[in-house]
Amino acid sequence: MQPGSRSPRAAACDHAIDHGINCLTYECGNESEIVEKVNSLKSDPDMAREIARKARSDVVSKFNQKAMAKRICEFVREIFSTKGRLKN
Repeated sequence: MQPGSRSPRAAACDHAIDHGINCLTYECGNESEIVEKVNSLKSDPDMAREIARKARSDVVSKFNQKAMAKRICEFVREIFSTKGRLKN
């Protein structure tokens, strides 16, 4: 299976996946749809390479240590601002 073809359609992934850009999505458990996606990658190597390139680029730029630390800090600030002090 080519990189970028493994993303099931799931709300939890919406911030990270973009069908046809950095992955090919499919309905979980729909074997014929998975086969269709894999076949489309096999029949269009340029598309497969571009999806793989964009997927790697997104991971490197959006999920590096600095970006993740920023998101964690934003999350903590949001929790403290909306919930007050956290209790043990």
